[in-house]
Amino acid sequence: MSAVEQEILEAVRRLDPKQQQRVLEFVRTITPKGGTTFAEMREIAREIAFPKEDLDEIARIIEEEFEQVRGDELDVPDLDP
Repeated sequence: MSAVEQEILEAVRRLDPKQQQRVLEFVRTITPKGGTTFAEMREIAREIAFPKEDLDEIARIIEEEFEQVRGDELDVPDLDP
C-alpha cells in the first residue's frame, strides 16, 4: 500500500460514521462516469495487495452501511504470506 493510501485509510478510520459517509459520497463524485464494478475494484485491491485486515474492515463497513455485500460475493484471497 502506498503512503498516500495508508494515510487516507488512517484518516477515514478516525472519522465518525457520518463523516465517513460524506467521504464516500465525495469519492463517488470524483469517480469516472460509469464507475468501477465490484469485480474491477476487487482486482485493483489484489494488485495493490491490501492487508487482509484492511479488506475485512472495508467489507465490514460496506455491510454495515449498505447491507448489500455477502461474504461469498467478496472472493477475497488470503493475502497473508
